[in-house]
Amino acid sequence: MDRFTAPIAQQIIDKAVKKGVTVVASAGNNSDDQYSFPASCDGVISVAATNSSGIRSYYSSFNNSVDIAGPGGDADTNADYGWGRDRIWAFDSNSGLAGYQGTS
Repeated sequence: MDRFTAPIAQQIIDKAVKKGVTVVASAGNNSDDQYSFPASCDGVISVAATNSSGIRSYYSSFNNSVDIAGPGGDADTNADYGWGRDRIWAFDSNSGLAGYQGTS
């Protein structure tokens, strides 16, 4: 697949992949089809975000370098009627368990 790349980022990724490292990066959270780095470099698994319905979250970037999509949350949908199912839950250092959205 042809991808627009940043030469220095690509060189670093090439070295990592050559050493057996799997490189995974967020496609971005700009709700556009612009390429982001390092996600758009060759050898990188680029990840977009889905909401609880399994469709692309409104904020997730999309382009032909995206390889896979996974749960990223979507706080704007409220498809779960306020139960928080549309968020990714993680422990926050300040407030304990908190709901987030995003691929990074």
